[in-house]
Amino acid sequence: MRIGRTGGTVVNSRMKEDEIYRCQTANFQCFAISREAALGVHFEEEMWLEDTGYAWPDDRVFFYKAYLKGYQILYAPETSYHNLDAKTGRVGDMDKTYWDYYTHERNITIFWRKFLLGEAGGAGERLLLRLCFGYRCMTQVALFIVKCVVRRRMKYVGRLFKPYKDALRAYDAMACPHE
Repeated sequence: MRIGRTGGTVVNSRMKEDEIYRCQTANFQCFAISREAALGVHFEEEMWLEDTGYAWPDDRVFFYKAYLKGYQILYAPETSYHNLDAKTGRVGDMDKTYWDYYTHERNITIFWRKFLLGEAGGAGERLLLRLCFGYRCMTQVALFIVKCVVRRRMKYVGRLFKPYKDALRAYDAMACPHE
């Protein structure tokens, strides 16, 4: 598994059960790490994940930061576990049609800006990253419009670009904190 230019996860579809793979990201549900390595990631620097009440993609950010710091992340496909996630981090009776879209798009935009575009090399790489992310945003907006139509929640269509605007404001505030 690696991070793609859109900020999403690219999964190797040819993994073999008896192999162990190096990767750039993983899931929080089941992993082992030394205390020293966990503290070395400096996850406390990523408080922006908490701004929406649903810290998606906290696992992607944690493991990608570990990868960038040189820690090896290994994945064994034959490992299995039972996830007891009760979605306790969700906010009450909030209509999840918009909230899931907002949280996902806001946080993935900050992730993309901070870890991909922010770490990019030359102008060509930055342009390619912007094109890839623009394509991703267009597809997400289109899918959200379809979801709104199907769920009869057209009131949210007017807020299509709010997560992206809020993400850029939040990122700018992190980059240039006001004292």
